Amino acid sequence: MTAGLVPWQEGRLPVLTEADLARWERELGRSVVEHRGRFWSPLAPGFYQPVHLLARLQPAEATRPTCLCWGFRARMEGGAANGSIAVHRLPDPRGYSLERLSSRRRSQIRASMRKLDIVAVQAPDILADQGHAVALEAKARTPVLPVQERRAFIRWVESHVAPQRALALAALDGPRLLGFSLHRTIDGIAYCDSLFVGDAGMRHDLALTFFHAFACLAAGTPGIDEVVNGQHLRENEALCEFKLGQGLEVVQFPARVSVSMALGAGLRHWNPDKFYRLTGQWSPVRSRA
Repeated sequence: MTAGLVPWQEGRLPVLTEADLARWERELGRSVVEHRGRFWSPLAPGFYQPVHLLARLQPAEATRPTCLCWGFRARMEGGAANGSIAVHRLPDPRGYSLERLSSRRRSQIRASMRKLDIVAVQAPDILADQGHAVALEAKARTPVLPVQERRAFIRWVESHVAPQRALALAALDGPRLLGFSLHRTIDGIAYCDSLFVGDAGMRHDLALTFFHAFACLAAGTPGIDEVVNGQHLRENEALCEFKLGQGLEVVQFPARVSVSMALGAGLRHWNPDKFYRLTGQWSPVRSRA
């Protein structure tokens, strides 16, 4: 095995605190606001959420983090919720195993692991050398993927493993990187943060394989209570069906949501799916644009 790479079973999920995450975000030059002891960042200009998306806030903490915002959302503990944050969550993460999945999914994962080297990345070299090209191929297929210019991208992926703040998984065909995924754990909640699969990796079911490896490692990591794989995109039925096949369920966590009345009404009318993602509030109106 190449230096800095170990079999995926030897990977580990470092458990960070919310303050650790805030420092990391600031190191990367991102805007972080501290308000009533919690840390917030803009999801979009003027709209804030906790840096740790599913942090459980008390009502006194879930207030407007800065006067220069038109809205915010935060998961609530102890009442005062008026919306929700809908995510794909793994039920009973401690009990996860390959046997939980359908025979078809099990066969896909086994085939991927038999044909490729699935590894945990402990040094940034391979991601720095080949990761940006893989990410650009993924973005060409899925334009919404956030991929920075090469220098900023390398700094970003390096920040995950040097020092090790997250779990980075990679799929290799010999020396060639076919895809990779990044996973962070904050205060007991493990997130599948980023997934990039290059063109040559598309036939190997890497999204399914990476999540399986991540879920297995989360199941064996003390202190992890929840495992999450992205927000619920109700408009993407194929993706939702795929995630159900990973053993995930859609859960709506109670949240406090504050949105400017005018902007909220406009967003609800013209982009009800985005309004749902921000607020958890379902609208029957759909844009025809």
